[in-house]
Amino acid sequence: MVTHVPLTILIALAALLALSLASLSAWSRRAVHVRVIALVLGISFVPLFGFATYDLLSRPKMMTVGELGSERTCAAVLHATIRERQGIYLFLQFPEIKEPRYVAVPWNLKFAQALVHMERVAEHSEHGGTIIVGKGCQNGGLAKISGIRGILRNKKNGGRPGNEEGEFKFYPDPVPPSPPKDYSPFYSTPLRLPDQQ
Repeated sequence: MVTHVPLTILIALAALLALSLASLSAWSRRAVHVRVIALVLGISFVPLFGFATYDLLSRPKMMTVGELGSERTCAAVLHATIRERQGIYLFLQFPEIKEPRYVAVPWNLKFAQALVHMERVAEHSEHGGTIIVGKGCQNGGLAKISGIRGILRNKKNGGRPGNEEGEFKFYPDPVPPSPPKDYSPFYSTPLRLPDQQ
């Protein structure tokens, strides 16, 4: 099973490797100006690598409409931005990854209309809910998405979506049960039926 290594650990390991290589070349038997250049290059590698990694992570991952709607994809839509004729940008929570992912989809009118429809359904929902994209959620993928209230269904709904549109499904949040009624102010002693003759 592949586990995801946090990015900060990877950056720290790469920085240590660069500094160790720079120190090896700096303290080897070479001319002084070669050692200084090696040390300066090793130290300048650390911020350069950090900036390049940060820039890489800030860019959205490109996905097609077909990939998002496939049987392998199951994700909860946390936020969406639609730029007409440019693209659709989604902030998605995948079940197998803890951190949400930033995804860009090429412009597709049908996909954008389905997304806008689901957003309106979610806005008008009385108790809120979760918008899901992908067909892979039908095979137990919903239970793996942690931290999303709309996944835990009440028994009445049976875990089925309340509304579907294209690649999207809307799962309303379960309605909390009403609190138990307290009759104690009215009935302080047990009721007695009259004796029957």
